[in-house]
Amino acid sequence: MKKFTLFTLFVTFTSVLFAQTPVVVPEGLETEIYIFSAKAVEEGTSTEPEDYTYQSRIGFDGNDMYIKGLSTNTADMWLKATKNAEGKYVIPANQYMGQLNFGGWLVFDYYLAARDENDKAADVVLDFDAENNKFTTNQVVVLHESPEQWYPYQTFTEVAFTKYVEAAATPVDPTMDRVVLKGKYPYIRCTIPATGTNDEALNKEKLYYTVWIEKDGQQMPYTFTAGRYSTEEDMTEIPYLYGHDMVGEVYDIFIEEAVEELNTWAKVGIQSIYYGGNECHKSNIVWKENGNYTDIAGVRSKNEAAKGNIYNIAGQRVSNATKGIYIVNGKKVVVK
Repeated sequence: MKKFTLFTLFVTFTSVLFAQTPVVVPEGLETEIYIFSAKAVEEGTSTEPEDYTYQSRIGFDGNDMYIKGLSTNTADMWLKATKNAEGKYVIPANQYMGQLNFGGWLVFDYYLAARDENDKAADVVLDFDAENNKFTTNQVVVLHESPEQWYPYQTFTEVAFTKYVEAAATPVDPTMDRVVLKGKYPYIRCTIPATGTNDEALNKEKLYYTVWIEKDGQQMPYTFTAGRYSTEEDMTEIPYLYGHDMVGEVYDIFIEEAVEELNTWAKVGIQSIYYGGNECHKSNIVWKENGNYTDIAGVRSKNEAAKGNIYNIAGQRVSNATKGIYIVNGKKVVVK
């Protein structure tokens, strides 16, 4: 593993100096949810295409279509497609989406292009299926770092954007992966799927979760107070999209409580809550015993820091880095 190669530093430096301008969205653009689906190869994670979905937003302004978000890291980035004479929507080759910035100088640029049969960048051309309200392409579409060469983050085939139809659903039970209520940074690690029990794709904007605690034999929802957690108001139901340490469906929820209080908690639970389809449905509460960990720093140094907290460029946690670009303990790393 080679950190901060000359090539990496050069690309980062030039990205900062010569960054292009991302797509500018018309003021007041109205958007609707579309599900972006594809077969995807994740750089450094998979070599075979795997099912991939992401909740995007699409809005129209005359003949222009604006697409927001293809992945966790591009959640706030836009693409612009323009309707041509044949009724197809065209995204220009190597359209610039924006930057993901770590610490002001470690920068990832995001471009989108189709890869043609000569391994060159081409326009992405989307066909529109009015009957199913769906945009599709048979091209190989690549989310990548540089217009000068292919350095893919994700490679997509069988690409489709399908208009989302919201319906009532019961969310799948979350899982409790770790409870560390000792040491300097007490936290809970859990996985919260954005799917229903019948495999429905849930509207993430209407999905919430609640942390439960068992104390003195009583089970109760935990309140994240405004004064302690810098929220605008006290919250027991936390929005799924609320800003905190999240990679995909994996959440690290840090708990700001004194050790004396945490020692009174026998168990901690997580429950998902969904308000889609004008109804409220809840998962089961999934519990985990309060772990007897000595210190979060010690746990990480023994189990995780030895190989690093590794995420691929798509924002997904991976167990090992093979070849490509990764975030390891918050730093950009190139593995040759």
